Amino acid sequence: MWRYSYNSNPAFNFIHEPYAKWIRVNRIRIKSIGLKTPQESSGMKENNNSQSVTVDIMLAHGSKDSMWRKSFEDLLEKSKKRSPKKLFLLCYLELCRPSLSETVKDLVDSYYKISTINIHPIFLSAGVHFNEDIQKIVSDLKAIYPHLKFNVNDVVGKNSSVSNAILKVVTS
Repeated sequence: MWRYSYNSNPAFNFIHEPYAKWIRVNRIRIKSIGLKTPQESSGMKENNNSQSVTVDIMLAHGSKDSMWRKSFEDLLEKSKKRSPKKLFLLCYLELCRPSLSETVKDLVDSYYKISTINIHPIFLSAGVHFNEDIQKIVSDLKAIYPHLKFNVNDVVGKNSSVSNAILKVVTS
């Protein structure tokens, strides 16, 4: 069964009912990070004076080992606590989910006021993943969502406070 959906992309306004169920499930996941669906957005506290929302996505490499992901999940929680008015998400480049593309799709499907996505690659150095893989994914996302602004920050390892922290740990 097909039904009408209020999606910002007109090509996806009519969706198949099983897919609608998938969207409802993902809206639950989106609500757990503090975003509201379009029907609920009028009372949003974080950006109630603004017509647009910026989302910060931390992008880590990914691993099959769930213990590896724990430190990034802890970083996500600390980021949310330190800046409670900002919207933070965590995704992975490979080997585990959610991917960057899945995360952006979930956001767009569930919350239409998103205008800017800041991507923070949690990598120590800029190699093939940063210079090629991430740039390709973001280029594809820009083509799919031309109404969104994507900002890809440099890898965190280039930040002097990160390199100074590493220096402090290894020289102590």
